Amino acid sequence: MKKYGWAILLCLLLFIFPAHADDAYTLSIKDTPVAETDKNYIRISCPLDCAGDVTVTVGDSSGNVVYQRYYPSCEDLFRSEDIYLKQGSSQASYTVEVRTGDASYRSEVVCKSARLEDNTACTAGYPLNALTGKSSWLSATLLDLSSLEGSSETYPVHASNAYTLGSVTFSLNGGNLRVSYLPPDSASVSVSSSTVEVALTSVDARALNTKSFHGIRSSLNTDIPVAGADIVCVLVRLNVSYLPDRLPGSPEITQYGQKERWEQMQAGTNSESNG
Repeated sequence: MKKYGWAILLCLLLFIFPAHADDAYTLSIKDTPVAETDKNYIRISCPLDCAGDVTVTVGDSSGNVVYQRYYPSCEDLFRSEDIYLKQGSSQASYTVEVRTGDASYRSEVVCKSARLEDNTACTAGYPLNALTGKSSWLSATLLDLSSLEGSSETYPVHASNAYTLGSVTFSLNGGNLRVSYLPPDSASVSVSSSTVEVALTSVDARALNTKSFHGIRSSLNTDIPVAGADIVCVLVRLNVSYLPDRLPGSPEITQYGQKERWEQMQAGTNSESNG
C-alpha cells in the first residue's frame, strides 16, 4: 500500500491546488486603469495597505458578472487565481474590480485575439466536398470565361474556416487568367505561399487539392493560359498569418451562380467525351 501513498498524495495536492495557466497576463490593478492582452487568462496583483478580506469581480461589456470570488484574510501583496476571459472572434472588454476594506480599484481589460500563424485560406464559390466527394471546408470558384474575357470577378476569401479575409479578383485578358489577392488593411496579413489550381474539365475539378490532379498549377499574379476552355474551376489556396480582431465571420461558401456553372461544366465535359 505504501508504494501508492505518494501517488495518492500528489493527486490530492493537484486537486486542492490546481495548476495555473502558463500564459496568464498579470494585471497590477492599482497602476493600470486600462490594459490590453491577447492572453486567455489574467491574474490580478494588488498590494494591500493593511490585512483584510478581498473581493474580486469581473464584468463583461454588457454589465454581466462573469467572475466573482471572495478571498478572506489577505495581507501584503494580494494575488488572485488565474481567471479565464473569453475572447471570441473579435476583441472583448471586461471591467475588473478589487474591493478590500474601504478601498476599491478598477481596471478595464481589453482582450484581443492572438495573431494566427500559418493558416489556410481559399476563395468562396462552391464547396470542394461537393466537387470531390471528400470531406473538406475548402471551396473552389467556377468562372465562365466567355463572359469574363476583358473583365474581372471578385470573390471573398475564407480563412481558417472562420473569417472573411479580404478578396481575390480573377481577370481574363487575351485568354490569360490572372489571380490577385487584396487583404484587409486592419488584419496585418502576410502570405507565405500561394497555390492556384485550374481545372479545365469536370474530371480535373473532382481531383482538385489531391495528388491525382492533372490540371494547371500556378500561383498568384501569374498569367495562366486557359484559352479554349468555356468554364474553369479554380482552387486558390493561401498560407496566411493575420490578426483576427474585428474581422467578419465566414462568407457565404456557395456564391451566386456557382452551382449552375458546375452543372454546365459537367455537361460540357460529358459532351466532349460523347463526341
